[in-house]
Amino acid sequence: MGQEINYYERDQFISWLKSFELKDSTIKNYMFYYDSFGGIENMNQQFIDKYLQGRGRKSIAIFFIKNYQQFLLEFLDPMSQYYPTVRMVFFRKSKGTKIRKLPNVPSKEIMQELYKYLPDKTSKLMFALSCEAGLRVSELIHLKPFNFNWKTWVNDSKDYGELKIPFDIAKGGKGRIVLIPADLMKQIYFWMRDESPKDKAVTDSDFKFWGMSIKKWRKILRKAVEDSGIISQDSGLESITPHTLRHFFATEKLNDGFELIEIKDLLGHASVSTTQIYTHVSKKKIKEKYKKTYGDNEESESTEEIKENPST
Repeated sequence: MGQEINYYERDQFISWLKSFELKDSTIKNYMFYYDSFGGIENMNQQFIDKYLQGRGRKSIAIFFIKNYQQFLLEFLDPMSQYYPTVRMVFFRKSKGTKIRKLPNVPSKEIMQELYKYLPDKTSKLMFALSCEAGLRVSELIHLKPFNFNWKTWVNDSKDYGELKIPFDIAKGGKGRIVLIPADLMKQIYFWMRDESPKDKAVTDSDFKFWGMSIKKWRKILRKAVEDSGIISQDSGLESITPHTLRHFFATEKLNDGFELIEIKDLLGHASVSTTQIYTHVSKKKIKEKYKKTYGDNEESESTEEIKENPST
């Protein structure tokens, strides 16, 4: 309300809504509320409660806010200063409704188990690339073959490959280059040769590298989570979404000793000012610091297993 509209984000939100194949009239109504809402700065509990006064909690206004919240959770930088506030927003359906908490990060073991339940090679490569490169779901879906440095990489296929995230698909137009492990590069290379969709030219703006939409990828991942049974009280996980894979990447890099400024660049963030609010500090990392400072204790089997097994 009275806020300047972020037209880049507005266009991204429209594209996200269209991925659900909503009616044009529904999208138009959502965008009416988007324009009056005022942007991400107002995505907090106090403003939302005030905004919904007089609009009715069963009106399209609340459906807009729920969708806008989900959109932001998927497209925001994992270390954004806004993410914790957006994640804490909830809607009072009755007294005693609890505020949702930040999700726990899946362990390597859980991610490796989930990988087994993905239905085909395409979905497994999408999963692996998300975990290894920290891609946003929109970046993953809109990749093109020439975003990889195939020409230079084939001369030394034992080295890391490079994946260029161009400004036109990166959030905020902030392009970047991420490194891809050689083994994963080989798998993608042979998948492109043998199995990738070839019904459109790669220069086509509508060409889908993986041959699927964001909606379909979410559906595939959700089914794998359900089939695996990894969401339980013991796991402490509420859900695993495409956004979770990006958060897993950031956490793993922190565990492996990367500096926050390095993680910022890998993920294409604008700032690390609120990193400590959002990033889950690894118990393993804390334990190693204690050992270095106070002396060594008996190493647990679980810690040794983590060290020996690389991420998927």
